[in-house]
Amino acid sequence: MVITWSRVTPRMYYWDFDSPNTFQLVIAYDPSRYQTFVMYIYKELGWDHQYFVRVSMIGYFSYKYTDENALQLAPSGKSTAFRMHERYGNKGEQGRYMFRVASGSHEVNYDQKCYNWHAAEMRRWRLVLFYWLWTRPCPCDKRLAWMDGRWRADYIQYYNTRGEKMCYYERIPRWQSAQECCYTRLGSLVNSHDGRGGHTFYFHPRWPKQHHKYDVLPKQWCCQFSDNCELFYSVRPTDYCYGYMPLFIGWFYGDPHIRTLDGFQYTFNGLGEYTLIETTHGNFTLQGRTAKARDANGTETDATVFSAFAARDSDSDTVHVEMTSERKGLDVFVAAQNVSNWFNDANVTNDKEFRNVIITKKTITEIEVSFKSGLSLTIGVSAEQLDITVGAPDTFKNQTKGLMGVFNGDPMDDLLPPGVNAVALSNSSSEKTIFNEFGELWRIQPADSLFYYAPGESYLTFARTDFKPLFLEDVRSRMTDEQWATAKQTCQDNKECLFDYAITGKEEAAVATLATNSKNEQNVATLSNRSPNITVDKVFNVTVGQENVLTVVTSDPDGDEVDVTLNSTLTTSATFNKEVYRWTPDSMRPVNISFSVSDGKGGVAAAEVSINLCNCSGSGHGECLFDLLADGYELKQTFRIVQCNCSTGWEGDHCESDYDGCQDNPCTAGTNCTDASPDEEVSSGRPYSCSECPEGTEKDGEKCLPINECDPNNRRDNCEQICVDIDKESGYTCACNAGYRLADNLRNCSDVDECQEGTAGCDQNCQNTNGSYACSCIDGYTLNHDNTSCDITGNMKEECNKLDCSYGCREKETNTYVCFCKSGFALSGDNKSCEDVDECAKGTAGCKHKCTNTEGSFNCSCSDGFQLMNDMKGCQACPSGTWGKDCKSDCNCRDSDTTCNVTTGCVACLDGFIGGDCHDIDECSESNPCDDHATCDNTVGTFKCVCHTGYTQYNATVCEGKSIPKCNYDI
Repeated sequence: MVITWSRVTPRMYYWDFDSPNTFQLVIAYDPSRYQTFVMYIYKELGWDHQYFVRVSMIGYFSYKYTDENALQLAPSGKSTAFRMHERYGNKGEQGRYMFRVASGSHEVNYDQKCYNWHAAEMRRWRLVLFYWLWTRPCPCDKRLAWMDGRWRADYIQYYNTRGEKMCYYERIPRWQSAQECCYTRLGSLVNSHDGRGGHTFYFHPRWPKQHHKYDVLPKQWCCQFSDNCELFYSVRPTDYCYGYMPLFIGWFYGDPHIRTLDGFQYTFNGLGEYTLIETTHGNFTLQGRTAKARDANGTETDATVFSAFAARDSDSDTVHVEMTSERKGLDVFVAAQNVSNWFNDANVTNDKEFRNVIITKKTITEIEVSFKSGLSLTIGVSAEQLDITVGAPDTFKNQTKGLMGVFNGDPMDDLLPPGVNAVALSNSSSEKTIFNEFGELWRIQPADSLFYYAPGESYLTFARTDFKPLFLEDVRSRMTDEQWATAKQTCQDNKECLFDYAITGKEEAAVATLATNSKNEQNVATLSNRSPNITVDKVFNVTVGQENVLTVVTSDPDGDEVDVTLNSTLTTSATFNKEVYRWTPDSMRPVNISFSVSDGKGGVAAAEVSINLCNCSGSGHGECLFDLLADGYELKQTFRIVQCNCSTGWEGDHCESDYDGCQDNPCTAGTNCTDASPDEEVSSGRPYSCSECPEGTEKDGEKCLPINECDPNNRRDNCEQICVDIDKESGYTCACNAGYRLADNLRNCSDVDECQEGTAGCDQNCQNTNGSYACSCIDGYTLNHDNTSCDITGNMKEECNKLDCSYGCREKETNTYVCFCKSGFALSGDNKSCEDVDECAKGTAGCKHKCTNTEGSFNCSCSDGFQLMNDMKGCQACPSGTWGKDCKSDCNCRDSDTTCNVTTGCVACLDGFIGGDCHDIDECSESNPCDDHATCDNTVGTFKCVCHTGYTQYNATVCEGKSIPKCNYDI
């Protein structure tokens, strides 16, 4: 902040309107170190201290002059205060003084760090927006996030918050960015801007160093260490699940039974390698390999089970998963490399990332494969058979073909054979027809195989085109009535389960088929169930003693009946009837309000309300300012007290106290202050009243000032020319206009004869006048515009050239000319040239102390401890508070009890100061007194050692402790 006083006059009735003051005050704040500075800049000070001798204070204070944070510059109250523009300040610059008014802190200013980071983000907002657009919308509740293979759980946050929230982020980023989604313990999505809600990652955690720099640290600066979460979320937005679509799932299980992405279910018992999913543009391919199922005795049957799967996205590594030889576990190959040792390691619980594909170990017998396109595969082994669940995003609609069918929402065309002009089979086709005219046609060709082949194996090892399986309509005849009854009881009339029971004779296989189908059917129901909605004001402005109403609105996109629950404790002064929350607060005790809504099918949503509580109107003396929080409260809190705007005459946090108009001592010393009541303040417009002014003073607005003896409207002085008001005790003094000098009686003024005293500066003739003088020239010369020097005219110049005069010539007698010299010079012996008159040597200068001859003139000066008087010849002792040559040094003895000698300055200084002006000793620059683990910080009169991070103060100059190692990040 810069404040400028430009061409300021002292008082309007004074005479010196042409001698104004111009100066500046600069208040600067260094937010990075919590330091505040004040700077005084003096450009021009024209006031004459002889005519304006009221006390002039220079410095600063925070409460009173004796406050520990107060400072008065040495010229304060002295005549030298009027020469601040000539003096060199404490930083070595003329007319400039700078002081640190707050010592600051070595703590980090996280507010400033957040502001700087946010400003940098806004300068590249287009890039930030671009990365945000590449993120996926959040699943609308935790159950969907858990089931969606595109998202990865962040268990670190779960443990750090003791289970209060669970966060997920995109498993594989589509660009470098990712979206984070956080959920409450109940499962609802958190989208608050108080640090609990998820947000966009500028860098996915797969780049840990960049993620820490651009996402983790800024959130700590803005949300954890300062109250600037809104700034953070403005460039790292949270997500509200708008546009989220759950995965569509289909699965292959048992003696292969297939449930397509559109929901059509059939059985296919081919033996070999087949295309399960192939996108129309070849971006994604999933292939399956079957082997003969075994019965309870280990004998191969005429039915098949899946034994291996292979998949590849457009720019990913190929993943191959197969049953182990004993059909109890899984072998995993990525890019033809066996990674089974990693998967089968019992200590491994984390993901493993390959090129644009991530493999997650769910159990020792189940694996999840996630691709960059968003499609995920869950593959497991049980009862000596593989099953696979496919989760496909809606972007795959109208893009797929194969045994999984045509994914378009219509199950009637899922049995589409390969070929450009192929026609889909009827869904009511027999298993034999589906096998011969659909399933077998999707057998892959050797060149298209994605499978890994062990040494000695090839495509032909598994291609059995001559295989003829049993169909469901054939297996009933192979079972006795008792066996069929047992199978039906086990399978609960599920035909896929019955088929597997009949073919293998193994109850284990039948139960596994039933369990897999039931689990996936439940998952379909869960994924298709959309979460309910809850709408409530995010901020609830309430007033103590008044009824406050909050309305809760709910809906369900599926039309399900919903139930609303108040999650927080209901106070005795509140009621809730599932739609309206009514509250009449009777105190300022903190309260939390949050609601949740459930559709009974796993779908949940929640809303938390931030409370702004006001207690102003209870006293009847103020109004609530709901936009301004009281001290100690932050926006990220959910319960906050707000400020009050108190009525006239009232104060306090809740406007409960009568304002004391006299607390700041507004009345002049010597008068009494009387506090006004609020009603009196309203009527008078003043919070106080002052008693009459003491004798010898008079009212000047709100102040009592000494009676001005020199008031031009009421003159009480006997000065001949100028009256200068001083103070109550001294009354006034007289002064003279320019060109006059005060007489010995200190009232009258006598003319200064500048011609006689040699101060006029005239080249030739000098004529004294009252209060001034006039220069003139002899005949043959004209006066220049400076009114002191003379120029020779044409005719006279010719005559002077004949005489070879060094200065000029004049006519002595008719047609007789002689050379002469200007004032301060005399003719030499040749009567032509001029030589300087040494007034000092001749004793005509009149200097009282020192005389220095100059060409054509002289200068008077004074000894140290004195300064020239107005006649520029006499000397007078330095005014109080000054010393040295021409009295230009201040007696700034730093509150020392010593005296200030007018010649040498301060006789002695306090510790930490030195010199005639007792200036501060910079201990840090002269010799660093601190040890290697501290930074030296110079302060006024002393210093302090600030310990480095990881060290603590042992004594004034030594720090002890261990340094904190820096973190290393592996990319």
